[in-house]
Amino acid sequence: MKAARGALAAKVAVVAVALVGSGLAAGVGPVANAAGTPPYEPDPQAVGTVTFFDASGHVITSGHVNSSPMAAYAVGSHTIRSGDTRAVLIAAQPKANQPTSSWNTDFLSGATSYPLGSGTPTAIQGLSQTNPVVTGAATDLSLADFIAEYSTANAGSGYSNLYQIRLKTADSTGAQTDNYDVADVEVTGNTFQVVYPGSGGGGGGQQALQVSKRPTLARTGKVKVGSKERVNHGSWSPKPTSYSYQWYAGSKKIRGATHATLKVPASATGKALSCRVTAHRSGFRAGAATAKGAKVVKK
Repeated sequence: MKAARGALAAKVAVVAVALVGSGLAAGVGPVANAAGTPPYEPDPQAVGTVTFFDASGHVITSGHVNSSPMAAYAVGSHTIRSGDTRAVLIAAQPKANQPTSSWNTDFLSGATSYPLGSGTPTAIQGLSQTNPVVTGAATDLSLADFIAEYSTANAGSGYSNLYQIRLKTADSTGAQTDNYDVADVEVTGNTFQVVYPGSGGGGGGQQALQVSKRPTLARTGKVKVGSKERVNHGSWSPKPTSYSYQWYAGSKKIRGATHATLKVPASATGKALSCRVTAHRSGFRAGAATAKGAKVVKK
């Protein structure tokens, strides 16, 4: 395992991403907010979630702890920091009543430069244009390796079968983010199961639909009161079966404005017009994204 970790460290050094010693701000997650959700989630340092994919671009929610890599692709739901172009997976060992900054951590992967090229599945390639993505490699540390590394410490952690997987990013200079996207897995025997996001409240491990191209308004700049405006719902992975809409004037909902088209009301004058698009598909949690605004002016 030491040789594997040495190769991994070298790989990270080559791409100049210094992600050891994260310097996370102290914080302890609140109690469980839904049945089955780890009690330390949502982690105050997390800005989004991680979804795992197989080599064909299909979402996976379980696997073998000895697998290296853990998944072919890991995709974050948030860009974390604008301008970042590299991402890495880090495993963390939760500790009861301890800040996230004190948890034992280690690399699961080397660094990935994104957006990815054309040799990847269409769904992943599309996501990587806007979301941070990590590609797996045979040199990755397996979850079993990480568990063995901290087996003694884990015995007193309070969460002996739960592990947090963090996706962090860095810019071209190697400056890393303090925050990260996150997923949690529960280990039973030789298998792991994703339990966060999407565990409690009947979620059954479902993953959220991921936006690859954000919704946009058909007309940008300025729009006039009384004009008919339309929102393009963007692109999502996997492909949704339906969409729902909510238009806003500034931060306030426009009453009854729940279709893809809108006749701009006079009450929106002087405010930014926007539309929140929610994508739906059976077996997945809904995903949502906002088409940002055009200023409303009088006729």
